[in-house]
Amino acid sequence: SWMADEALGTLIDYRVGFSNLDQPAYARAMPATAFATSSIGSVRLHGRNPRYWQQEFGNGGSVVRVNDYLYTPAELEQWKTRIEHISAHAASTYVITTNDAAGKSVLNALQLAGLLGVARRDAPANLMRLYSEELAGSGHTVPLQGRLFANSKARSKHVA
Repeated sequence: SWMADEALGTLIDYRVGFSNLDQPAYARAMPATAFATSSIGSVRLHGRNPRYWQQEFGNGGSVVRVNDYLYTPAELEQWKTRIEHISAHAASTYVITTNDAAGKSVLNALQLAGLLGVARRDAPANLMRLYSEELAGSGHTVPLQGRLFANSKARSKHVA
């Protein structure tokens, strides 16, 4: 019902943002969309693995949802097209990746940023080690953070 013309028209009239989702396909899942109903575009990439999407693990009394899914380059390319459409109709567009198991959300965010022409070309060193093949050719060659105390001897001379 969110995709009905009347619902979308109401969101546009009142400038209420619509979040375009990617999620596992199941009976009541909304299909992928590219709607901009306000000046802020929104995309949430949850991953498409229904097994992990529905599985919850206890963690010291709290419930943790594990979302273990790695988007393929072809899937990210589809979202690139949607994001460009949304961005053309919004002043700002935000893309959130929540497929967080094993750093996959960061990896997919970096891959998508590269597809969209974002100049950032650094990545966390551990991520570069885990996903060197996936990051190959994307220009991500410099670790985001170097050693914490790389110049510790030089700094200690200036400490009183």
